[in-house]
Amino acid sequence: MKTSGRRRFFTAATILATPALGIVCAVGEDKTPESDPARQSTHIRLLSVQAKDSATAIQIPSSTESVPVEEGDAGSSIPSDASKTSLSLIEAIDQSLITNPDLIAARQQEGVGQAIVGVAQKYPFNPFLQTRILPWGQRANGNSASVYRYVLFSQTFELAHQQRFRKQNAMAALNDVRWTIAQTELVSVAQTERLFFTALYQKALWQLAVVNTDVVDGLLNIIERQLKAGAASASDVSIARIDANSARQQQKLAEANYLTALEAVRRQLNLPDEATIDVRGELDQFQWNETNEAYAYCLEKNEIAKQTQKKLADELASIRPDVLAAESRVSAFRANLSLAKANRVPNLMAGPFYSQDADIYYIGFQAQADVPIVNGGKPLVGQRNAELRQQQVVWEQLRARARIEGLTAIERYERARELLDPESTKQSKEVPTELQKLDELYKRGEVDILRVIQARTSLLQLRRAQLDILNEVAQASANVTQFTGLRPHAMVSIR
Repeated sequence: MKTSGRRRFFTAATILATPALGIVCAVGEDKTPESDPARQSTHIRLLSVQAKDSATAIQIPSSTESVPVEEGDAGSSIPSDASKTSLSLIEAIDQSLITNPDLIAARQQEGVGQAIVGVAQKYPFNPFLQTRILPWGQRANGNSASVYRYVLFSQTFELAHQQRFRKQNAMAALNDVRWTIAQTELVSVAQTERLFFTALYQKALWQLAVVNTDVVDGLLNIIERQLKAGAASASDVSIARIDANSARQQQKLAEANYLTALEAVRRQLNLPDEATIDVRGELDQFQWNETNEAYAYCLEKNEIAKQTQKKLADELASIRPDVLAAESRVSAFRANLSLAKANRVPNLMAGPFYSQDADIYYIGFQAQADVPIVNGGKPLVGQRNAELRQQQVVWEQLRARARIEGLTAIERYERARELLDPESTKQSKEVPTELQKLDELYKRGEVDILRVIQARTSLLQLRRAQLDILNEVAQASANVTQFTGLRPHAMVSIR
């Protein structure tokens, strides 16, 4: 598997920015499924983690800093190259991982989870000190009694290891938070990829419309000059004018769609309203890799045994962040169940005491515990059992849905890849040249205006069809990223 080009284009450090500890690490004694070292290392390689602090937000110049549009572009709303910031796919993904408001909010939850772990690691009961002093008293015979003193020092002891279960619950909850953050990042990456490819697609359609308009306007000028010279008929001029008006309207529509796509990218990146951006690259430049090859690349292996799409979807579903978050919740509720069972064993409060009554001194030991007669803790255990079963069902159904979504995304992607034909792509990229050739043929009188329009329509349809195929592959690739966790740097490389 060739990786040099891919490594140059998509560096692993730029795909997913996560909290300071990266994607989830198992914490302490938590024995949740996601704390298995092999599964963690596999998923971390899939995510290509970097610390978010290592990334730097892109500096976007405001529209007030733009230079005037060059002459000849006055009719277009597309800013000139000098007035906008051009973003590659990687730069757009990096920016979304830094500035996306959902991610910024989600990452704050990790600090709360860490604080909860800190609370769970502390023993909840402080020592208990009780003192009793009776400075005045009177005996039955009327004599004054001596001062009475009593001091008790005791400690509450948990006899069923409740603290261990509280720690397991807190650690599983922290893992849940971290996997949830990873899932939020995954969705952000996929959505940015999806919008970026849409912008590239609309940009290509707009550029094609511009070329078509230029060719049609040039042809109209030629026919009008020929009409004045008596070499063309008025009907030819009418046909050419209708064709030119149609081309201009198509260009305006393509331009509006392109600007809308850029606006969607800008909002996804949470950039200021005055920011002016553009997308860099062309859909033709990307090489779309097989999902098996992408999986091997994520695992840092040159190759792996080729798997069926169903088996690959099963493997990827088991390590998808939202599935692992659900597993963490199962572990948290299992710890809650263990804690409820442990709480059926009453705590023991015990400690030494000292008392003095007149000239009699006492030193002894005192203990007390609840007698679980009225409430033995069974109802709470039953509740925790029901909650655990609910979370297990949620996890199982989520994993089943993840398999279906992953398989559907992989099938769509591979089906779209089969439509790619290098020869057709090459021919479609030569459409602007072929359009110019049609003009030359008309100038030499070898074809009439109707043949020119018919041939040009066929060429435009060829290019649009190829762009539609490329866009379908690109959108399917973004779906694979979202529903399997395979990152763009594994799915896509530049030619």
